[in-house]
Amino acid sequence: MTFVLAARCRDGIVVAGDTRVIEERDMTTEAVQNKVVAINEHSVVGFAGNRYLGQRFIERMKEAAEGENQTLPALVGKAEDVLHELWKKYAKARGENGSDGESQEESGLETIVVGLDASQGNKAQIYFVETNLMPDQVDRAQFLGGAGRTGEGALAVLWDENLTVEESWPLAVVTMKLVGSRHYSVGGIPDIYLLRDGSGHSKVSSDKVEHICKKAEEVLKGIPKYVCSQLLAV
Repeated sequence: MTFVLAARCRDGIVVAGDTRVIEERDMTTEAVQNKVVAINEHSVVGFAGNRYLGQRFIERMKEAAEGENQTLPALVGKAEDVLHELWKKYAKARGENGSDGESQEESGLETIVVGLDASQGNKAQIYFVETNLMPDQVDRAQFLGGAGRTGEGALAVLWDENLTVEESWPLAVVTMKLVGSRHYSVGGIPDIYLLRDGSGHSKVSSDKVEHICKKAEEVLKGIPKYVCSQLLAV
């Protein structure tokens, strides 16, 4: 299971993704996979779903970002094409290998393309692109993965669009930790990118993220006691 989020802030967008992979053969062996990746100086993509197709999707989007047309609408269109192509190739390969077929849910991907849109004054924008569906521009926040519903509820409480990306990214870490407490397969040190309107993106260092992860665990453990003490004190 994966949890990826992209959320609007006052001056841009925070993009975050967990990095834990649980091997299906034994459901205990862990691996690391980057599910959110920068593809050029002003664009980031993320995925949830089949991790092998997800890796291929990232590779293809990096290739596309090196081409002449690197506008955000062009990259969104490329993402749509790549997803459809990967789905067809994977379904064909499964059929040739004697499979009874692969459902779109099993072979498809959910993805986000986040970047600066020159046609809108280089404002950072979020696009949700899913296998065999039209891309959808997202105003506030987008979640990917089976744990998205849990994360959506957590972010609805925690997130404040009036904060800057620099102020907000620790809230993305707390959201990840809350989701991970309900879904074991969501974990690892998250990859976090900050996209600023009119500028570009920067990646928060893994040391900083790991430090906030540890503090978030302590804070979350203390929330019930703190809330109860405040309510009883009123």
